[in-house]
Amino acid sequence: MELCQLTRELNAIYETQITMEMVSHLMHFIRIFCYIYINLVENDYISSLIKIDFYIWLFLHATTIFCINYMCESVSAKVNLYKILKI
Repeated sequence: MELCQLTRELNAIYETQITMEMVSHLMHFIRIFCYIYINLVENDYISSLIKIDFYIWLFLHATTIFCINYMCESVSAKVNLYKILKI
């Protein structure tokens, strides 16, 4: 019961913030991929430092997306388990 109530309260508090954060990370992720694609198609010279920077940012945004998704999924699974056990 307390877990369900806590989940609802957290969802009410952070719903917009989590959604905006996910959208922001996805936009950055897509923008980096587009920049890499454009540079590959145009055969522009990209220094190794810039490539490493791109890969670091891709890794950072991908990791953040997966972490947020994991946290939301684990809380959702716990709530669903609690609902099943309560019934």
